[in-house]
Amino acid sequence: MLYAPECGPCLKRQIQEAIELVGAKGDLADKITQVTEELFAQQDKFSDGLEFAAAIHQVIAEIAGSDDVYKELKDASTCQALILYPKVKEAIQKQDSPLVGALKVAAAGNIVDAGAVGLDIPIAEVVHAAVTEPFGRDDSARLIAELTAAQSILIIGDNAGETVFDRLLLEIIQEQLGKKDVYYAVKSAPIINDATAEDAVAAGLDKVATIFDVGAALPGMVFQRTSREFQRLFAKADVVISKGQGNFEGRAGMAHRPVYYLLRVKCGPNARALKVPPGTQVLVRLP
Repeated sequence: MLYAPECGPCLKRQIQEAIELVGAKGDLADKITQVTEELFAQQDKFSDGLEFAAAIHQVIAEIAGSDDVYKELKDASTCQALILYPKVKEAIQKQDSPLVGALKVAAAGNIVDAGAVGLDIPIAEVVHAAVTEPFGRDDSARLIAELTAAQSILIIGDNAGETVFDRLLLEIIQEQLGKKDVYYAVKSAPIINDATAEDAVAAGLDKVATIFDVGAALPGMVFQRTSREFQRLFAKADVVISKGQGNFEGRAGMAHRPVYYLLRVKCGPNARALKVPPGTQVLVRLP
């Protein structure tokens, strides 16, 4: 991610929300504010915005003494998504193309993003509307053709809760196109509300995919920081689908092979990069 002017205020909002989530008050809140302000003064030392954001959230977790600051929010998002799941799947199965409907819902599920959106996330409203909402950029026909021919699929996951709609997508893929070897990549440790293996299992993804640890815990994809095992899987998978803004922001590291980016655009820098308005659902193949 190239650090844009809008990223600073967004990160500062995240700091205040994290202070709220850990219940920090008085001296503890002041210490978090002071240390993160010191990091802002040193931001030029970081290779990119994803590394900087990771440092911000890691220092908050250390000061607060919490190894998963967003756990309650992640659990609540997953629970809410699981409640929505049966009716959303029923609506998808009534579409002329259930697979396109499932792709739209998986993109809409990317609204569950505490980093970009905040703590008040309108999951039900966005997901129900998504079934009939067009993609702002739409490579779905090409993706479906590649999925049809593929034996192996890698999905690079993003946020907890969103994981439920990714599970739904994988169920529809296998119902429509037959059995595939499916891998679902997650973060190696908690960072913001990004999904870990524990979050993926809570969403039921272990029933439809092999859960695969990327070997890094950053709020997005910094490919050079991932494990060799993940890099080998990334290289050999027939189709790669990358979910969410953070992974899209790390696209430069994944440019050596075609990747389908499936997300809901939530901020100005990504809207400009994709040439669509904020709030747009996107499915685009790069390069």
